[in-house]
Parts: sequence; structure tokens; C-alpha cells
Amino acid sequence: MFNRKLLFAKRHRGTFLFAFANFKTQECYEWYVQFSLNKPWWIPRYDPYFLNDGKWPLAGWLFFYFGRHTRGAIIQCLESEIPEGKKPIIDKAGNLYMIYNLLDDDLARKFRRTILQYNCNVEIEKDGDTVTVVNRVQSRRWISIFLKK
Repeated sequence: MFNRKLLFAKRHRGTFLFAFANFKTQECYEWYVQFSLNKPWWIPRYDPYFLNDGKWPLAGWLFFYFGRHTRGAIIQCLESEIPEGKKPIIDKAGNLYMIYNLLDDDLARKFRRTILQYNCNVEIEKDGDTVTVVNRVQSRRWISIFLKK
């Protein structure tokens, strides 16, 4: 719990959104809670592709629904690497971090599965239009996930 930081909290009608940065797993994720009286789920269920055009999972029962979505990777950076107009995330030790948004939802799910399964560090490598998210596992193996613009 001490390696997390609340980035922001939003409310839109009956939906509450909380964004967190986890410095241990280098993950940025969102929790959302929704209260709705329209079309209640009479039987508890889980729908992995429900909210936001089928991109975010949702679990719930009756009028209460909960979900979690991985937004991106948190990459440690230097002061000179921060683009103008961007605000870095600062942890308790004073280290600077930037968020790299994972655009593809399948990529975000693979990223989450990898960091839960292994103890790893996250790096970003860019080569032209190809961006690689590299999870360096403590056992010196490399697990790469490729992105194309």
C-alpha cells in the first residue's frame, strides 16, 4: 500500500474513477465504481469487455459495479527527458516518473499478466515508429511486447 500514489479522482454521475501509480510494479491503473438503477444485474456476473466500447472489464451485482483497467507503464526518467508542458509523477524518494500509455487493451492485459507473474522492471525502447515495452525479469530473461503506430 505504501508504494502506491493516488493520481486523481473523478466523478461523473454515478461513476467514480480513481487513478493510481504503483511504483513497485511500475504500473498505472484505474479503479472505477458505478452505481446505477438502470437494468440491474440480478445474478452476479463478470463481463471482461463492457465499458468504454468494450474495452474495460466490469463485475457487479444488482446496482453496484466495479472494475479495474491498466492505463500504462510508469517509466523512471531524468529532468531533461520530461517534455515541456508535462508534469512528472514524483515518489516519496524524489524520483521522477512519466506514464507511457498502453494504447492496445490486449497489450495492457498482457502487461498486467506479466508483472503479476514475474518480478520485473519496465523499460521503453523506441526505434522509429516501433515502440517496445520491455519487462526485464529478475532472472535475466527478456519478455518484449511490441507496438506499432
